[in-house]
Amino acid sequence: MNKWLLTALLLIPHVSSAKDYTCAKPGYDYQLPKDLAAHPNYKIEWWYLTGHLKTKQGAEYGFQWTLFRNSLSPKAKLGNAFDSNQIYFFHSALTDLQKNKHSFFEDRSRGFMGEAKVDLETLNHKIKNATIQMKDGIIHLKNKTPLFAYDLKLKPEKPAVYHGKNNVSLKGPEPCNASQYISYTRLNVTGTLQTSLKKQKVTGTAWMDQEFSSSQLSKKAVGWDWFSIQMNNNTELMLYFLRDQKGTYLPYSSGTFVNAKGKSQHLELKDIEIKKLEDWPAQKNQIYPKSWSIKIKKLELDFIVIAKLPNSINNAQKSTKTTYYEGPAEITSQSQNLGQAYIELSGYSQDLKGKL
Repeated sequence: MNKWLLTALLLIPHVSSAKDYTCAKPGYDYQLPKDLAAHPNYKIEWWYLTGHLKTKQGAEYGFQWTLFRNSLSPKAKLGNAFDSNQIYFFHSALTDLQKNKHSFFEDRSRGFMGEAKVDLETLNHKIKNATIQMKDGIIHLKNKTPLFAYDLKLKPEKPAVYHGKNNVSLKGPEPCNASQYISYTRLNVTGTLQTSLKKQKVTGTAWMDQEFSSSQLSKKAVGWDWFSIQMNNNTELMLYFLRDQKGTYLPYSSGTFVNAKGKSQHLELKDIEIKKLEDWPAQKNQIYPKSWSIKIKKLELDFIVIAKLPNSINNAQKSTKTTYYEGPAEITSQSQNLGQAYIELSGYSQDLKGKL
């Protein structure tokens, strides 16, 4: 997944339907860096970065930076004119693990007069005070909000990964229930972080997703659990699990394993055994899982994922009208630390007592 406010974006009023756009399909011929640019022939698209930062004093933070693009009609108008048919949303968050504090910022724009824009040739996008640009193989990420700011440089340690079977990530049974999904699964981070008027140098590790698609998820899907996992042995896992009304994982759930040399392997739901272990106490009328047991026998993997903070909740009512959990986690086995992760959870409600 990563990044899966897809349903919310598709519910935004518009005059066109998915059939007016290009559908994600098997056999897509990815071309980088061009495919890191915008794809206006697809209805929705996002650039999604999460990561783990540390100061010289040992303070730890998690961060999120997300830009969404949504077309209101098929023929793209991406310029600065007042007739733009694009709408852009921005979500960013900072999780302070020392203060147990999660700060969330959201914004939106129609892109008038260059307030928000995406490039058609390369990774060079912006929305107000947030920018992302790739130059000479380095991703430069900037973000300034009233709550926090950061200026980071991210260097890919491995080649990009293309998720799914035959280069398409399936999300449902219909021909267009899919996305083209790219990830940089391990990025080395350096830069600065500013909180409470104090600027500090930070280092860390990040993950980047980009997806473009034109259709909703399966009609049976009411939520998802998404994991980006970075093991200490230099391997990574992306896992996403679509859930139905009863909390059962749908067969379109899947994952990707990336070995230490950067070679990727597609995983189907039948390859993965996942079990929820514990819930957090209710937060903001939501109940979210806290920990999971995950086993992948074919890879000889057996570990526990434990979320680090109960209130890592993004209440995005001013932009995408969604509420979801997004926060850092640790990977353990027999009380030993095996790595780190980021988790995204959607569709969990207090009224349903954690079944969604």
